[in-house]
This record gives sequence, structure tokens and C-alpha cells, in this order.
Amino acid sequence: MDVIAFVNNLFFEATSNRASDIHIEPSCENLIIRQRIDGYLVETNRLPLEEANAVISRLKVMGQLDIGEKRLPQDGAMTVEMGEKKIEVRLATIPVLYGEKLVLRLLPGQLAVSNLTQLGMEFEEVTRVSNLLKRTGLIVVTGPTGAGKTTTLYTLLRLLDHHQRNIVTLEDPIEIQLSGINQVQVHHKIGFTFAKGLRAILRQDPDVMMIGEIRDQESAEIAIEAALTGHLVLTSLHTTDGSSVITRLIDMGIPAYLVASALSGVIAQRLIRLSCTKCKGKGCPHCNMSGYYNRSGIFEVLYLDESVQSLIMKEPTVGQIRQHFQRKGVHMLEHALRKKYDHGLTTEEELNYLAMDVMKSG
Repeated sequence: MDVIAFVNNLFFEATSNRASDIHIEPSCENLIIRQRIDGYLVETNRLPLEEANAVISRLKVMGQLDIGEKRLPQDGAMTVEMGEKKIEVRLATIPVLYGEKLVLRLLPGQLAVSNLTQLGMEFEEVTRVSNLLKRTGLIVVTGPTGAGKTTTLYTLLRLLDHHQRNIVTLEDPIEIQLSGINQVQVHHKIGFTFAKGLRAILRQDPDVMMIGEIRDQESAEIAIEAALTGHLVLTSLHTTDGSSVITRLIDMGIPAYLVASALSGVIAQRLIRLSCTKCKGKGCPHCNMSGYYNRSGIFEVLYLDESVQSLIMKEPTVGQIRQHFQRKGVHMLEHALRKKYDHGLTTEEELNYLAMDVMKSG
């Protein structure tokens, strides 16, 4: 087997299939290759186990990893050139029973959407987010891993005027390069953490800050501090819905009165698979017989006014916060999900699967 040609074709197939990740997994008999397409893993190839070492070694060399170290996890990066197109790849290894498993994250390089409507937001949600971007304060994008939070953050940045503002980001890693915006990558190995990076950014006279993720109390405190001192701060959190952001910040040690003062709004989201337009969800070569092609976001946008701030001061439960927003007529995730289905954009199978997920937030 020509290993170089095989690996090159691996990336070609993955990009052709719109895959976000490639999983390379040794089993007792085969090297199994799977691609994550529209959020789901699909097996695309199997190799005899005796060919596994050559493939894994080739990828580790490309990612500038130690090919002799097979007992410890390693992280690397590479740039793959495919004609005029370049793909940024993050590589992670971990020892498993029959060898090493590799996961290759394919970073998009360019933002696939240019506005909030293309993300999947309805008119009312676009209006609320546009109003949020006109204020100072903290805007949190929330959802589980793989919900599209990073794409939403980048889209929000694209909507801001960088000609008259100093916009600085702190990311791990920088997934998409944005013109006119100062993007900073953390380096944990040399001690350049999110907290240190945030403090450094505050000395750079920023108007807008984007923090890839609030990971601990220290980074939360700095984000709150920046929001309270006249900055627009964009960040993400892992929670089930928008109301949970408020309680999570308080649980992280941020006093309720600071959360009430600093938090401007919350965007909660999920990704829903769209029915293939060629076969209407039945399965065809265009969608690799899955019945789905591409994904769209579903959103709930919470806008914090004085009534919400007063409620936060009482340290309410998630349920009490949700009920407050529902009484104000805010559409929650389950409403956005049902609307996509009613418009014929997805299947009943996808509706039922995601409904179980979003209703956990209730």
C-alpha cells in the first residue's frame, strides 16, 4: 500500500463528505476509519491491522508528534494542501487496547456563513441578537459540545465594525482567521492560559473581546470585570439551555449582583440535521444514503432587562428563570425545533431525537 497516497486520499474523502472529524481506531482485526458527517460518525474504510502502524506513523509525522511514543496521549497540528485549498488539522492520539487511536479535527479555515439568518435564526432572534451587539456587557453562547457555538461566535464578530473598534479574541485553537480582528491563541504548555491571556488583552485597549470559552472561576471573573467596565464581551459556556447560564455563573463563584449587572444576553443553541433536498429524507447518493444533508441551528435568545436582573438578585432556580422568560413570550429551544419540523426542513426521527435532548433543559 502507498501510505502517502492513502493518507492524502483520506483527507480528500473527508473534505468531499463535509466531515468535521476523522477517527482512526485499531480493533483486534482491523484499522477502522470513521468520519463525523453532520454530527454522526460513519464508517468509511477498514484496513488490515498490519497496515495500521504505517498509516498512524505517517499521520504522526505530519502532525510533528513523536512516532516512538505510544504510551502517552499526544497533540499536534498540521496544514494539508489540496491544490489551492489548505486545511488546518488538529491531531490527538490516545493509547487504546490494540494500539493508538487518532482523532483528526478538520478546521474549516473560512466561515461558511455570513449572517445570522444563514445560521438558522428566525427574524425575531436576529433582531434580539442585533440589539445585544449594540450594547456593552457579556453575551454568552451556550450549548453542548458540537452545537455550533464557535461558528456563532465568529459570525457575531463578523457583524461588528472592526474599522472603528479594537476587537481581540482569545482562542484555543484559532479555528477561523478573520480579517481586521486581532486573534490570540493560548499556549498552556508555556503557561499562557486563558486567565493570563485575558489580563493581557485588557491592557490592549480593547472595545470588544471574544473569549473562546469560560473554563473556570478566574476566567469568569475577568470576563465579568471586562463587561462591567464598558466592554462588549463574547464567550461560550457548556450548559443545556440559556437559563442555566445564569445559575452556572453563580455556581462558579460570581456573586448574583455581578451576574445581573454584567450579563447582557444569552444565545442557546443546538444543531439539527436537515432533510436531503434531493431525496426528501429517504436516502440517495447525494446524502450518502443517510437522508440528511447539512445542518441548521435552532436557537433561544434571552435578552436581560431590569425584570430579569431583579430576578437574578434572588438567586432563582433554572426552572424559575425559564418560567420568567416564557411569561415574557420568549421562544425556547423546543419551540424552535418544532418550527423547523413544521416547515418541512427535517424529519420526525430527528425531531424526536433532539426533542429528548432539549427537553432535558426544561
